[in-house]
Amino acid sequence: MKPCFDYALHYINRFPKTEYELRLQLRKKWYFDKEIEEVMQQLFELNYVNDAEYARLYLSSEVERKGKPLFKIRWKLLQKWVEKWLLDDVIAEHEEDLIEWMKAKISSEIDLLKNRWLDGVSIIQKLQWRWYSFRLIKEVIEEREDAW
Repeated sequence: MKPCFDYALHYINRFPKTEYELRLQLRKKWYFDKEIEEVMQQLFELNYVNDAEYARLYLSSEVERKGKPLFKIRWKLLQKWVEKWLLDDVIAEHEEDLIEWMKAKISSEIDLLKNRWLDGVSIIQKLQWRWYSFRLIKEVIEEREDAW
C-alpha cells in the first residue's frame, strides 16, 4: 500500500477535492487518523487542499464556462461539504461577476429559444425551469434592445 501522503497526492492530482472528500477517501483506504491528520496538515501548508479556492474555481467553471444557475452550483458545493459560511463568503466576493456571467448565459438562451419561434412567456418559463431567477430574467429582457 502507498504511503498516505503519496496516495493523497495521487488522489487530488487529476481533480481538486475538498478537505472532506480527501479525508473520506483516505479513511476508505484504511489509513490511520494520525496519518491522515499529518498528511492533511502538510497539504494545507503546501496549499494543495483549500476549500475556499476549490469553491472559487468550481463557481468560475460552472457559472462562467457552463452558465449554470447559482442555485444548482451552491447545492452541489454544499453536497461536497464546503462549509456554508465559506461558500457565502466566496459567493459574496464574486457576486457581481457571477451575476454578469448568468445574465450572459440567459441572453444567449433567449436567442436560442427565439430561434425556435417560442413566445415570450414560453421563453421565460423555460428559463425558470432551468433554475434562473425571474429577477435576473427580467433584468436581461429589460437590458436587451430587441423587441419581443
